[in-house]
Amino acid sequence: MTDLSAKLDDGQKELVLLSIVNAMGGQTDAGDERWSWLQWFCADEVGSEADTFNRCIDKGWLKSSHDSDTDHSVAWITDEGRQALAQKSLRTTEAGEVVATMHRHVKRGTDYVLIGIGKMQTEDWFWVRGSRELVPVDMDEVAIYRSVDDGSLWVRPKGEFEDGRFVALSALEHQP
Repeated sequence: MTDLSAKLDDGQKELVLLSIVNAMGGQTDAGDERWSWLQWFCADEVGSEADTFNRCIDKGWLKSSHDSDTDHSVAWITDEGRQALAQKSLRTTEAGEVVATMHRHVKRGTDYVLIGIGKMQTEDWFWVRGSRELVPVDMDEVAIYRSVDDGSLWVRPKGEFEDGRFVALSALEHQP
């Protein structure tokens, strides 16, 4: 993971941590075992800077507790952490850079985070071209994106996502 950490800024590291905890059902063992996966996020800063885990705690995105009787620690994602996930996403460019991309639906003015481009796999779904021709959808590319407002996931043909219905926003343009 060391090579990956050099490519990620603090915000991206926070998003990776939140994504992993969320994918684990919203909580994880937070023990300080030397080889715990969580240690990568607890020791990724040198000097006076807070590490990724503690930045997420400070922002209210994660909480943790320790039971002294059993010497067991747990960390869990908060509602604020889930909201942060709904507003951000990661994708990897062809150059291997990990970035978050925000888009605005032109007609509605709502903001979405592009999660990635996928493939539609189906045997029984067809586009109607013209008045009679049926064209199979199987293996067509689709855009997968998340609403910033409510976290709902959306999928549409990649061509529709790129035909001007959505405009890319810089991180500075987006105001939650």
